[in-house]
Amino acid sequence: MFVTSCKKDENPTPSVNINFDIIVTNIEYKELWNDGGFVYVTGGVKGIIIYRRNEDEYLAIERNCTYKPQDSCAIAEVDASKQYMNCKCCASRFAWDTSVMKGPATIPLRQYGTKLDGNRLYVYN
Repeated sequence: MFVTSCKKDENPTPSVNINFDIIVTNIEYKELWNDGGFVYVTGGVKGIIIYRRNEDEYLAIERNCTYKPQDSCAIAEVDASKQYMNCKCCASRFAWDTSVMKGPATIPLRQYGTKLDGNRLYVYN
């Protein structure tokens, strides 16, 4: 017996193919040399935030806000405190695990897979 799921992806952010890598020791990524550091990179729908949780764990988060994602200003930015992300359009607030801390958004930001191999970080979906 096979069981399949037809569960629809409820995230309103368009799904795009992601498959790239970065060398985290390169000077352009120096913000990733310390825990809590982040960089913005191109890719995804409206860019990706790469965040270093610790020396072995990195997060790759889509910047496209899930509340009215079609709006040109629906872009998440890291708050000056580096404790969370804000949408500059609707003022929704997101935790580093992508969950919604404050609406109007109700759906977490899209997160991409990461794998660290030596100093090379792979980002994919």
